[in-house]
Amino acid sequence: QVTVSVLYCEPTTMTITVSVQLSLGRFAVPVEPEQTLHQVKANMRTTIPALLQVNFKMFRFVTNDGKYLSDDSKTVKDYEWADGDIFHLVKKSVSPAAAVDLEKPADE
Repeated sequence: QVTVSVLYCEPTTMTITVSVQLSLGRFAVPVEPEQTLHQVKANMRTTIPALLQVNFKMFRFVTNDGKYLSDDSKTVKDYEWADGDIFHLVKKSVSPAAAVDLEKPADE
């Protein structure tokens, strides 16, 4: 008689640590592959007190090679983040055209 034992292990999610660089300093952020960029931002706000007052809508996440991370619905896995990656939080610039008041005639 042969006895076969099956060991079942829950699949584990591999947490990686990335860093976010901004004028306040560099902060390490643990992230899961299935987290969306939106979830990462929310997690950063709750785990890093210095970021509590940062309005993420006024900033862009930029990779070290200059790519903007603009889709908040994409996951860490979609963006192919790796352990040790560094992202920069850069304030969005307002284009001069956006600053013009279109309601006023130009000669006023």
